Amino acid sequence: MESRFIRGLRGCIIDLLAEEPGLSSKQLYYKAKGHSVTYQAVHKTLSVMLEEGVVEREVNAYRLSLAWIKDLRRYSDLLESQSQKGAETDAAPVGSFLNVASRTFSLFRKLLVAKDMRLTNDRWLLSGHPVCIFPIDSLVILQKKAQGGGFRGEIYKSAKELGFDWFDFLVRQGKLKHTFEDLVVSGSDTLAMAGWGSKNIDVVSWEKKHVNESFSNALVAELYLKKFGKSKAPVDDFMRGLFAGSAAFNLRDKSFDAVETKCKAKGDTVCLFVGMPCKDFKLGKRKRRELGLS
Repeated sequence: MESRFIRGLRGCIIDLLAEEPGLSSKQLYYKAKGHSVTYQAVHKTLSVMLEEGVVEREVNAYRLSLAWIKDLRRYSDLLESQSQKGAETDAAPVGSFLNVASRTFSLFRKLLVAKDMRLTNDRWLLSGHPVCIFPIDSLVILQKKAQGGGFRGEIYKSAKELGFDWFDFLVRQGKLKHTFEDLVVSGSDTLAMAGWGSKNIDVVSWEKKHVNESFSNALVAELYLKKFGKSKAPVDDFMRGLFAGSAAFNLRDKSFDAVETKCKAKGDTVCLFVGMPCKDFKLGKRKRRELGLS
């Protein structure tokens, strides 16, 4: 039960109903209550899942929706097909859908149930939010233009707001607990699932709110290096912003910022983001403005 609950109450309920269809809300509560879950939380989560079509109710017995399961199967079959095609050819660019699917298919399939990826007639929904697949080349070109045009900070600030709002939404909807473990696991899984790369979190000082994040296979930096050659400056301003926003939410401190000190596009072995409250960075006003710090 421990391994399933780390993904949140929603994932726990889905696993329980997959193993034992027809459980009542009270039965689900008794099976999960060893993890400090309240009956109210179980009831609220079930209500949201009913509204979204993830589960169905017969009197007081819950089971996973057949239509929702078919959506998952349809999407996993599509990913598997595209992944096999991607393995047969080296012609696709690093940021293409085929390569992303090939690199992330195994994890994505495990996360589909827990993370509520739904396919409707005309769009994808991830945890109730519409998402889309687009070539990562677009973001790489935007980063290149930003470096020449002096608006790197705007990319960072937009991504930081996105990261903060995304986790705020998940917690308010009861899909995540506002705990370091839940948020870090969810953030890591979601980024890897989407093909951005695998990350590691290092809490340097929880008291001072100094937290670092590193990517060993950062997608944007790798494609930038291939497309434009070695860069003099770090190029992951979008990912830097996502990290800062999610950490700012988790630490309950909107002044939290991040600076990329190592980047694979510069020739480093990893992309490293150093995060802390803005006041702790020893940077001049011009550099702060360039990087979009608070």
